[in-house]
Amino acid sequence: MYHTYEKNLIDVSTGSGHCIGLRKDGTVISYGSSYDGWGNKTNQAATEDWTDIVDIDAGDITSIGLRKMGRLLLSGIMIKVNVMLKI
Repeated sequence: MYHTYEKNLIDVSTGSGHCIGLRKDGTVISYGSSYDGWGNKTNQAATEDWTDIVDIDAGDITSIGLRKMGRLLLSGIMIKVNVMLKI
């Protein structure tokens, strides 16, 4: 069995087949499957280009990152969702 030790993680989130970790420097590392349970490629683990991230979340087939300036980064299969923000 192969084990990897990742230094400098400040947050971890897990989906159904992948997990993502937020490093102190604002970059994100991901491990696991990029496929949903039906064999479709989802790319939810495609986070290697993410920078300036302050928060993360992993869903079943999606990864989400929040940048310092408030921009959301999404990776995976996106399903149309209506969102209401109260400010």
